[in-house]
Amino acid sequence: MEKFDLLYSVLVSFHKVGLLGNCVLIGSWCQDFYRHRFGNPFQIPAVTTTDADFLIPKRLVSKYRIDVASLMEENGFIIEHDVSTGLMVFIHEDFKFESAERAF
Repeated sequence: MEKFDLLYSVLVSFHKVGLLGNCVLIGSWCQDFYRHRFGNPFQIPAVTTTDADFLIPKRLVSKYRIDVASLMEENGFIIEHDVSTGLMVFIHEDFKFESAERAF
């Protein structure tokens, strides 16, 4: 699966549970979406990293608990907990997401 397609699949999963409206894709991957949206103009760099970055509020307001770990597993990610940093790391081949455990 292409990285863009994988990221898109994760975003669709976030949308289905109401999480996408509360977070913002930041970093180099948002440029990839801009390039796709605006016809690949040369002004938008075509550089992406091996991880995706989301800005999610610490006090996410939701009517129910969102199980991000299950969403990521459904998209083929494995989960690792980094005890030293307090992050959950979601890994799919050479692509990963990192999330503070308390954010969800």
